[in-house]
Amino acid sequence: MPRLQITTMIGCHLMCTFCPQDNLKESYGAHNDRKDRGKKYLSIENFRRVIDKLPKHVRIDFSGMSEPWANPDCTQMLRYALEQNRHVAIYTTLYGMTEKDADGVVTLLRRLRPQAHHRKSSHARLL
Repeated sequence: MPRLQITTMIGCHLMCTFCPQDNLKESYGAHNDRKDRGKKYLSIENFRRVIDKLPKHVRIDFSGMSEPWANPDCTQMLRYALEQNRHVAIYTTLYGMTEKDADGVVTLLRRLRPQAHHRKSSHARLL
């Protein structure tokens, strides 16, 4: 299945060794954005615009070059994708996810994706 990786922000400060944040900041002009201290967020409006143009058979991967929930709108983005009947995958350490986000994600997955799969571990109790 083809997939589109979603990077919800440029300027992630986690600076994982494999992630090219400095290159991304330079390419997208985030170094010059004083308002958000070098961060640029994918807006929910732009996310919807992309999803609406994307063929239905393309899976949406919340991963990319930042932690998805470093963007406060990530739960809204996930909700929109699931409500559009999109296949999604989430790769995250949960950095930036609030308790409200976690509750919202669990509710979304139970309601809209009862076949959700997860690793059998201590995280399994979330679903």
